[in-house]
Amino acid sequence: MSLQKQIRRNIAKENEKLLSQFGNQLVPDWKLKSAQDKNLLAHMVRNGITAEDLKAERKRGKDEAFAQTAPIVMKTCYSAFAIVLADEFGFTPEQCYDVVSKADHLISTQIDTDELMKGMEEKAKIKFFADEGLERVALI
Repeated sequence: MSLQKQIRRNIAKENEKLLSQFGNQLVPDWKLKSAQDKNLLAHMVRNGITAEDLKAERKRGKDEAFAQTAPIVMKTCYSAFAIVLADEFGFTPEQCYDVVSKADHLISTQIDTDELMKGMEEKAKIKFFADEGLERVALI
């Protein structure tokens, strides 16, 4: 057996021993993970990183991503609506402002996106299919 293979085998044994001590704090199926994943888990355990730490970091990352992307999405949508209202329907700047500001007020006071979507379906008879690539807006 080559020296590298022996070293890998010894590392795997040490990782198994370490992870067995912390098994109830790890992901339930950690024993089924690859040697590379077990090695990563063992490094995290040695450095005091817990599953709760990972969950907290995932949540922080998700919240941070939302905070960075939400304003960009809103600017894009508001701009598109104002341009369509002006170009396609001949709205004046004041009318465009009125529509965009009222839409912004509605968005900022809504707690639930599903409630807003339901309102669009009931009042405007329009349905939005967010998961579709094309033809995402339809009359119902």
